[in-house]
Amino acid sequence: MGNWVMNHWPNIVLIIFYVLNFIISFGVVMLLFALLFKILPDVKIQWKYLWWGSILTAFLFILGKTAIGFYLSKTNPGSAYGAAGSIVLILLWVSYSSMILFYGAEFTRAYADYFNGKVSPTEVAVKITDKAVAKH
Repeated sequence: MGNWVMNHWPNIVLIIFYVLNFIISFGVVMLLFALLFKILPDVKIQWKYLWWGSILTAFLFILGKTAIGFYLSKTNPGSAYGAAGSIVLILLWVSYSSMILFYGAEFTRAYADYFNGKVSPTEVAVKITDKAVAKH
């Protein structure tokens, strides 16, 4: 189907589809990160502070996804290392994704602290002290 579309539609339509695909996927990923940063932690944070952190996190996430996809399209990691090459790439993607998630969350908190003063905990948040950490 892709070959038929490329042969029968003008290039400008394909470019428009690529741009729309990027914008929609970026928007969905950004919204998911914003919801993750809003719902998961036990803090009160306003939506206006979440958007910059979710934009940065979504951009870095899509950048990493594109880079790994480009690497996989140009090389064949399974040929040299067999199944171990694929496992290494999966571990690399999981590591990169977790670092980007934590970086985005920390950026969001620092951004909110800088412009709002302090991010306050919710009523269900548990304060961890040095004594509580020493017990465990």
